[in-house]
Amino acid sequence: MATSVEKALPASALETLRRLPSLPVCVLDVIRSLGDPGIDAHGLAVKIARDPGLTASVLRVANSPFYGLSREVASVQDAVIVLGLGSVRTLALVAGVSAHLAATGGALDRRRFWRRCFMVGEVARALARRVRQDPETAATAGLFFDIGQLVLDVCLPERYAAVLTQHAQDDRLLIEAERAEFGFDRAQIGAAALENWNFPEAIVRAVRFGHDPERRAAKPLKDLVAAADILVEALDRGVACEALGSSLPADLRTRLNLPSDLTGLLAGESLTAAADRILSG
Repeated sequence: MATSVEKALPASALETLRRLPSLPVCVLDVIRSLGDPGIDAHGLAVKIARDPGLTASVLRVANSPFYGLSREVASVQDAVIVLGLGSVRTLALVAGVSAHLAATGGALDRRRFWRRCFMVGEVARALARRVRQDPETAATAGLFFDIGQLVLDVCLPERYAAVLTQHAQDDRLLIEAERAEFGFDRAQIGAAALENWNFPEAIVRAVRFGHDPERRAAKPLKDLVAAADILVEALDRGVACEALGSSLPADLRTRLNLPSDLTGLLAGESLTAAADRILSG
């Protein structure tokens, strides 16, 4: 049965989605925990520990200098207690998805892709704290905001490589180039993939509509990830923190009640180190 997001997709997008490899059961279990308010350290640890590779990835990052722990973490449950449930779940989700989809694909630079995903997730987390929304939900939505790029790279590698090449040579937005080539874009196909993987509806909708920052939303999660994506793009262009807020559309900035000077709010650079360690082996 088609999901609610799939019903809005053209037939070519549905065919693309069918080429996407299924995620391992343990990763799907971790995803389902996003919608379980009763999940605790033991419950999450049990889900992750079912996959030795996933466990090893989480422990490797948890014991890296990045986190600066005073003692070595020997189990996933210890990692959850020391680092927090949200951080460990994020590490497990990225490790699981990146490892399972690493063997296939075309021209997309995976390390650069995940580094940017971590940045958007961390900026979304910081913004959520400021506007008193759930930071872990915002971080997860930001982390998977552009997952549609990975879907396109895995399912249509040659065509997406051509899109990336053409995009580097013209002034069109990448999402416009995707629509011109495929008849749909990474937001649509990414949201459909997340829905198939049973991500919470709020995250699915934020990914689906977050690339349209002018669109008003009933809930702030879509605005948070849209703003995070724009701010990371501005950081990539070298915009200083004190001028970052001015990069946002005025209406979006007003809805989130953000100042133009965001110095001290954003601290995502260290997250790229975590991304590197997840992808290193």
